[in-house]
Amino acid sequence: MLNYAQIKNKPRIFQSLTGLTQPAFARLVIAFQRAYERDAQRETPRQRRRGGGRKAVLATAEDKLVFILFYFKFYPTQEVLGFLFGLGQPQANEWIHRLTPILNAALGYESSFRRAKRRIWSKFWRLALVWSSSLMGQSGQFSGPKIASGSGSITAARRSAIQSRTS
Repeated sequence: MLNYAQIKNKPRIFQSLTGLTQPAFARLVIAFQRAYERDAQRETPRQRRRGGGRKAVLATAEDKLVFILFYFKFYPTQEVLGFLFGLGQPQANEWIHRLTPILNAALGYESSFRRAKRRIWSKFWRLALVWSSSLMGQSGQFSGPKIASGSGSITAARRSAIQSRTS
């Protein structure tokens, strides 16, 4: 079973499995823990008291973070992910869906994604405007590709069809 305790003292393996160095992981785990606690406060009423039921396989915040980072780095099937972390496929699925928004909140993606999306779309529309104005000639009509003269009867038919539509 893969967990944080097994890989924390092996920096090269740790970085290969999570995509982060130990110092970066240590900074992220603090934000992840805060986001996880905020998410736990919004939870629906529990059926059992906290601590009741089976003991969690992903017991610590570090284990949960290693789990979700490993998933996003390698995208294994849920069956394989469950096998590596000592879970069944349904539990792996549940943890993926539960931890993804928590990781996004810890990384600050929710707000930065909206800003990036606005920036990308504004850049796209500016480029589209420049591109469309360069395709339009001085007349404001689409000039299109130049048709070579003497290309045969098919080209002449296309040319007359295009000219009749633009006239």
